[in-house]
Amino acid sequence: MNSVDILLLEYTLGAIILMLIPLAPVIYAVWDRKGYEPLPVNLEYTKDPRAIAKYFDQYFHDSFGDKVLKPGEILNSKKLGKLEVVGETFHRSLYKDMVYIVGKAKVPDGSRFEREVISRDELEFGNRCYARVIKSQKKLILGEENCIVRWIDSESTITVGRYSHINIASSTSTMHLEKGVSFRRLYGYPVLTSHTFSFRKNLEGIREEHLDEPSIDENLLYVPDKKYTLKKDTILFHSLVTQGYLMLEQNTKIFGNIKSNGDVEVGDNCFIDGNIIAEGSIKIGKNCFVVGNLFSRTSIEIDSYTQIGTSEHPKSVISKKMITLAEHVAIFNYLLTDEVGEVK
Repeated sequence: MNSVDILLLEYTLGAIILMLIPLAPVIYAVWDRKGYEPLPVNLEYTKDPRAIAKYFDQYFHDSFGDKVLKPGEILNSKKLGKLEVVGETFHRSLYKDMVYIVGKAKVPDGSRFEREVISRDELEFGNRCYARVIKSQKKLILGEENCIVRWIDSESTITVGRYSHINIASSTSTMHLEKGVSFRRLYGYPVLTSHTFSFRKNLEGIREEHLDEPSIDENLLYVPDKKYTLKKDTILFHSLVTQGYLMLEQNTKIFGNIKSNGDVEVGDNCFIDGNIIAEGSIKIGKNCFVVGNLFSRTSIEIDSYTQIGTSEHPKSVISKKMITLAEHVAIFNYLLTDEVGEVK
């Protein structure tokens, strides 16, 4: 081997080494068996829907401590600014600073609060009031045509009067919404659009009643049709995937999930033991029971006397654009839309 060959070999080896240097981390990851271990992801984790309220509680405590506040006091904090302590009587209709309410109180009609309102007792707002935030430790009642710009939270029940806008609302107990209430995110146990609807507390007897019955069509899993209808009284023990519009006629029972690339319409008196996921809209008829989540890229509409989830099986109703609830609807326990939700 002459000097020219040796020089070419050196250049070749050098080029190969330079090419392999950027690949060294990849080669190490493949060689090292740790690269095959699954990431430590907690699949049971969900964000606390009351996280904002809990964070605000901590922030308030850090600013003002455990001091016993008395009506008439005015405190200052670098973090939260000025705080005015109010008793059961409100002396004016406009409050520009944060308000802390001592004792059970009723806010007069037309009152306006440009900062947060905090109450450690039962709190009732009159009609046509305006507030940025309301945080109550006990029962919270809002009258008609109130406007809450950011959020409300209660560690007890919440009742929202007709044609009020509440944006975000969370409760550790029952949340009652009257006709015309608009929202973006709700969390309650449950969320009810009626004071009289007797919702189901569990699934006892519903699943067991049909466990030994055969499927109407054991091969029915994927439907390529652009439009497909399940006839009334159908019982299906499969998850169902459709390419287009899906219609479930009345009294249909499905023990499985539904996935549609189009719209999904569920007739009256249907039972779905699974999730409904649609690229289009979802419409749920009257007197239905869905033990699953509802996800739509467009809109979700739920008719009267229908229940989503139970206290033992809490579910979510999530829509990209619109959620419309009729009166007498029960949802356990989370609703979310990017645009607007409304009780018709």
